[in-house]
Amino acid sequence: MLNRLLIILFFFFSSSVYAQNCKLSGVDFRDLSSEQANALISAGAQCHTPNSNAVLPDFNENDMISLCTEKWSKRGVLDQSMFDYCMKRKTDSYGDLNHLLSQSNDISGLGNILQYAINKWYEEDGWDMVLFEVNKQKEGYLDVEYFMSNGGSEDLLQSCKKKWLDDDKPQWRMVIYCLEKK
Repeated sequence: MLNRLLIILFFFFSSSVYAQNCKLSGVDFRDLSSEQANALISAGAQCHTPNSNAVLPDFNENDMISLCTEKWSKRGVLDQSMFDYCMKRKTDSYGDLNHLLSQSNDISGLGNILQYAINKWYEEDGWDMVLFEVNKQKEGYLDVEYFMSNGGSEDLLQSCKKKWLDDDKPQWRMVIYCLEKK
């Protein structure tokens, strides 16, 4: 019986210490009760660790040239103005994505979101669609975080996460859709 009590006390204090050392999107976990902090943690919120950083691969100009050339060539003739526009979009999107990632370090699983977006969009569309996907999933994550901090159901969250969230395909937009529709 004493062992059980010690284990329960250890868990309570360790989760409180964990919560006190975390900040997430401007929310200082020390301002929350243990239950609120644990609800956010179970929603996917985690302390920022170096391992969770999203690492953007280097910009590969040859890949983007190939994409834009293929898209804007007709019968072997390149539409130079559209090619230039395409290349500018790819370059700008890469820079915007780099900025978005640097501003989103507190998003749990951001590296998984980035990898999912690259796997889904890079080969066919390049960085502009990768940027779109990362931003869409980041916003979904923030919506889930807000929903849960305002009294969302933990059971419903777990059900929605089970259905729509895994490391290879983190679909935070679908998690919030699931939460809001039930």
